[in-house]
Amino acid sequence: MARLHAVTKGANNDSRESQQQLVPFSERPSQLRDSTKPSPPPGPLGGPLNVVKNYSEQNSLPRVSQGERSPSRNFIFNMIRYIVTISILLFFFLHATSITWPRVFNNLGACRLTECCHSNDGTGYILYDKGVYGLREDLRSKVHGQPLISEPIFRSLMAHLTNEKPSRPLVMYFSGWTGTGKTYVAHLIAKNLYKEGLKSRFVKYISSSFHFPVSIQGDHEIDIQRTKLRDMIREVITRCERSLIILDELDKLPAGVVDVLQPMFDYVESVDGVQYSKAIFIFLSNTGATTLNKLSYKMFQEGKERDDLKSKDIEEVLINESYDEAGGLRHSSLLKRYSIGVFVPFLPLERKHIKLCIRDKIKELYNEEQNTAAVIEDIAEEMTYFPDEIQMYSKSGCKRVSEKVINYLGPPTMLLNQTSPLVGNQEL
Repeated sequence: MARLHAVTKGANNDSRESQQQLVPFSERPSQLRDSTKPSPPPGPLGGPLNVVKNYSEQNSLPRVSQGERSPSRNFIFNMIRYIVTISILLFFFLHATSITWPRVFNNLGACRLTECCHSNDGTGYILYDKGVYGLREDLRSKVHGQPLISEPIFRSLMAHLTNEKPSRPLVMYFSGWTGTGKTYVAHLIAKNLYKEGLKSRFVKYISSSFHFPVSIQGDHEIDIQRTKLRDMIREVITRCERSLIILDELDKLPAGVVDVLQPMFDYVESVDGVQYSKAIFIFLSNTGATTLNKLSYKMFQEGKERDDLKSKDIEEVLINESYDEAGGLRHSSLLKRYSIGVFVPFLPLERKHIKLCIRDKIKELYNEEQNTAAVIEDIAEEMTYFPDEIQMYSKSGCKRVSEKVINYLGPPTMLLNQTSPLVGNQEL
């Protein structure tokens, strides 16, 4: 029996060897050709079953079952989920703590690259109350002969800039004789409130004679100029709600054009999605200057100082004259509806004030050795004054002081050392 079992086992081995010999050697997998080990059982097609299976697994792409994400897709999905979650949490945190996005960007250093419109946080490009205090010092030390301007400007700006939700914009009206300091004070306001001064993207200077030089006839042309003025102002305030608009030579602006600003000055939250209530408007005009000159001269004849004048008395005079005289505010709704909040009168400058302007200009351009009483007196004599009988008030204010000083003392060193501007290869 044992012998029969051994014979049967040998027969089976011979049968397997014969089946292997049926598969051509060249068609066998390379690992089988090089191997000296016994071949595994043949597969259905005549080749080794387990070798073909291993070959397929090693050379095919990994299979992903339906509904299962690859590792790379899982990573991207998780990152998006984390970013969205963090953004939502950060939004609610900033809202709950009243921290604004501009302040966040400012703290991250974004405002180092460009001028930012930000809240009153003590840093950045808008100086708020810090700038107002600096302005008051400049008004006291650099502006002469104007006792009625410092405190009204200081109090109005401080109240407006420290109010996070003002009900309407601050509108100031500077009126007076030429050369009395209206434009100079407006420039000081821009310099002290904005880090970039008049170059700031949030300061717009509009000259009526430059930006509106054409003579306007008819309602259609007035509407065109109204649209132009409105768009100029809206562009700046859209950029920053705390913008400063300086409208110079208002008396030369055609009547009716400035009325387009009335909706901006009303007690409304916004106009066409733009909030104007945080802005500052300054109107400069010569309207009422003659009346102010007569009033100042009358005070002098009565032996009173100009400091004794009251802004309240002058305000009524300026409103009446601006409403009746030809110019930008003639019969204007801005006066009818009391949209101008602060009237600032600039009085005519006396000879003693002109001497102070001369002193400051010599100090700015030259050394102190030339700043003597005799030099100042000689230059002051070069100016023209009125009225003829007493020669008291300067006809041009301090406007021509710089030219008179340079003509008397010669070009200052600071000007001689400056390089001449070039256009191509030719000096101007």
